[in-house]
Amino acid sequence: MRDGRNAAYWDENPQWAPPTWVSMFGIPVAETSVISKSRPDEPLALDSGRFVVKYVGTYKLGQPAFPQDLVLKLFGLKIVNMSGTIYVPHITLVVIRPDGSIIQMFESDITLGGNETVEFIATRDLKPDIFDLWRISNSLATYYNFTVPLEIVGTNDTLQKIGESIIVSKLRDEVRLKRSSFLFGLPTLTIAKKDQSTQLNSITSSLNSLIEGINVTDERVADIKQRLIDVKDHIDSLRDENKTLTEFLAVLQVAQTNLTLTWKIAFADLLLPSEQLDILNSIIKDVSKYIEQLYTTDAFYDIKFTTAPLTGKYEFTLVISYTARDELREIVGNPVDEVRIIVKGNAYGFSGTDDLGRDLMQVLLYGTPIALAIGLTTAIITTFIGVFAGIASGYYGGLIDEVIQRIADIIGNIPTLPILIIIAQIAQTEYAQYGPEVKALMTILTIIAVLIVFGWGGLAITVRAMTLSIKEEPYIDAARALGASNSRIIFKHIFPQVAMYASASLVASVPGAILSEAGLSVLGIRHGWPTWGAILSRARDTGRYDIWWWIVPPGIMLSITSLAFILLGLAIEKIVEPRLRTL
Repeated sequence: MRDGRNAAYWDENPQWAPPTWVSMFGIPVAETSVISKSRPDEPLALDSGRFVVKYVGTYKLGQPAFPQDLVLKLFGLKIVNMSGTIYVPHITLVVIRPDGSIIQMFESDITLGGNETVEFIATRDLKPDIFDLWRISNSLATYYNFTVPLEIVGTNDTLQKIGESIIVSKLRDEVRLKRSSFLFGLPTLTIAKKDQSTQLNSITSSLNSLIEGINVTDERVADIKQRLIDVKDHIDSLRDENKTLTEFLAVLQVAQTNLTLTWKIAFADLLLPSEQLDILNSIIKDVSKYIEQLYTTDAFYDIKFTTAPLTGKYEFTLVISYTARDELREIVGNPVDEVRIIVKGNAYGFSGTDDLGRDLMQVLLYGTPIALAIGLTTAIITTFIGVFAGIASGYYGGLIDEVIQRIADIIGNIPTLPILIIIAQIAQTEYAQYGPEVKALMTILTIIAVLIVFGWGGLAITVRAMTLSIKEEPYIDAARALGASNSRIIFKHIFPQVAMYASASLVASVPGAILSEAGLSVLGIRHGWPTWGAILSRARDTGRYDIWWWIVPPGIMLSITSLAFILLGLAIEKIVEPRLRTL
C-alpha cells in the first residue's frame, strides 16, 4: 500500500490544479487521465529482425486548455540474460495528434546501470519523463513547415538551412520550458529580422573616426580615404529594413574584402601611421565577427512561438522491441508488468490539488475524523472532569471545595495558548526520535492533554453553583433521612440534573479544541497528520494565497464543523433552560 504522506504517492496528479467544476463558470479544463496497460494491444510480431509489441492508449482533450504534463511509467521492464548475452529493450513513444501530426517523443535502448546485474530476467521500474526534445522539435518544425521566409533570408541556401536550424533550436528551448503547451497545442511561428542598428553604428562610428583622422598628403592617401568612405556608405545601406539577409551578407563580404585590400595597400606603402592601421585592422575583425554571427548565432532573427490548445483525440503508441530470437519469444511476449501513460490535466477532482499534487478532497476527508477525534476526546474528558469536580466541590464543601475552586481559579487565569505552543513544541522535539507515526500520535495526545488540563475549570465552577442549589432541595434531605449514601445522592439526584447542562457544554466545547489544533498547525507546530489546520499551514508556507481552493475548503470545513456543534449546543441549551424556548 502506498504511503499518502509520500510525495511519490501523488506524482501522477497535477500540481496546484483547481477543481474540475470550475468549467461550469466558463473556465476551460483539461482533464487528468491515466492510461494503464498490463497486456499489449497488439500481439508479438516480427518486424525488421526484431520482436515488437505495441501498447496503444487515447486521450481526448475536450476543451481549449493545456494539460500540465505528460508522464510515461514502465513497471517491471524485462532485460533478458540468455547464455551470458544480455538483450535490452528498445522503446519508442509516438503520439498522433488530432490534426494528423505525428510526434516521436522518446526513443532509446534501456540498458543496465553500472551496479545492476541480471540472472535470467531482470525487471526494473522506468520513468523516462524527460522526453527527447530534439525529436519533438524536429517533428513539429517539419510538420508545420517552420522556415525563414524568403523576404527575410533571401535566396542563399546556406543561410536558409542555418535559419531552419536556429528555428529548431529555439523551438527546443521553448519545448523544454513549456513542453505540455507544444505537445497539446497548435504552434505558431512569428519571425522577423532583428534591428542591427547597434552593430552597424559601432562599425560606422569606428570608420568615421578613422576617416576623420586621415591627413591627405598625396593622391594615394586620398585613394585610401575614399575607399574607406565607400565602405562606410555600403555599410550604411544595410539600414534599409527591406534588405534580405542574403543581401546583408553580400554587402558585409564586399566590405570585408575592400577593407582587407585597403589595409594591405596602406601597410605595404606606409600610407597610414601604425595607430590608424591598428584601428583599420580592428574594424576588419569586427566585420569578420559580424559575418560569422550570421552563420553561428540567432543575432539576426527575432523568433517567437505561440501555442493554442489543440482539442481532439490524441493516440499514444508505445513500441517495445527486442532482437528476434526464438528463445526470447515467450519471454518478451509481455515485456512490461504495467505501462502507465499519465496526462496531468489542469484541473483535478472536486477540491483540486496542492503543491505536491495531493488530492485535497482526500486530505479533507482524512482530516475529518482526526479533527472530530481531537474535539470530542477533549470535550468528553474535560466535561467529565469538570462535572464531577464541580459536584464534589459543591456537595462536600469545606477543604475539598476550597482546593478544587482555587485550582480552577489558577488554571482559568493562565493563558492557555502560550503554554500549549511551548509544550507542543517540546513534544515535537522529544518524540521526533520515534518515527513519524509515533511522533504524530504523541504530539496530538499531548495537545489533547494540555487542552484537558486547562479546560475543565470553568465548567467546574458552574456545576458547583448548580450543586449548591440542588443539595438544599427537600428531596435531598429526604434521601439523607432514608439513609442514602453520598454516592447515591450524587449519581441519583444531583448528576441527572446537571447532565443536560453538561451535555450542552460538551457539545459547545468541541469547536474550541478543533480550532486550537488548527491554530497550532497554522503557527507551524505540526504533528504530521493531514488535518485541516495542516492544509492551511502548508498553504501559508508556500505563500500562494491565490490558490483559493487550497485555503477556502479547510476554512469552510472548520466553520461548518464549529457551527454545527454550536447550533447543537444551543438546541440542547433550550431543553435545559425552558425560558429560552420560543413559539
